[in-house]
Amino acid sequence: MANIEHHMTASAEAAVETVLNARLRSGGVPARYILASLDGLPHDTPGRVATRDRLKHFAETCGHGSTGLIMLGPPGSGKTWMACAMCRSWARRGKSFRFTTLLGMIRAIRSSWGSSEITERQAIKNFTEVGLLILDEVGIGSNSDAEWSLVSDIVNDRYANCRPTVLLSNLPVPQFTAVV
Repeated sequence: MANIEHHMTASAEAAVETVLNARLRSGGVPARYILASLDGLPHDTPGRVATRDRLKHFAETCGHGSTGLIMLGPPGSGKTWMACAMCRSWARRGKSFRFTTLLGMIRAIRSSWGSSEITERQAIKNFTEVGLLILDEVGIGSNSDAEWSLVSDIVNDRYANCRPTVLLSNLPVPQFTAVV
């Protein structure tokens, strides 16, 4: 009997994980990070402990009371992994999220220009109306003033409607603030 209960529990957990992973993929989480989890964050230094605790709090409260986060660090420091782990936490709570690069968001909106399938307004709503928006690779490339205006409108709309936005960048603080 215990073996059957264990099998049923394991089977149910596998089914939940399959649905969760599908939600993560549809929310834009790259395959490399689909299994990222906040429980697996390194905590070998005081700075990493503080980062892990802040991210866990943000995820557990679904960003309530927060305008978002900015995560800066060199390539390979784990920003994307941590952001995707937050997506997993939001997905487990049934909350909506979208993970994309800044350029990916701009391309998605640009593709609506002249499209008969989706208007620019609808394309923008795909980014303003999700519960959590994570933009990776902020500061990569040279975006036009019109594109930065779009980004600014989206972030301001999210702020006004109490929807957190997370920005990820490899740039050091002075360069990041100059770009953004």
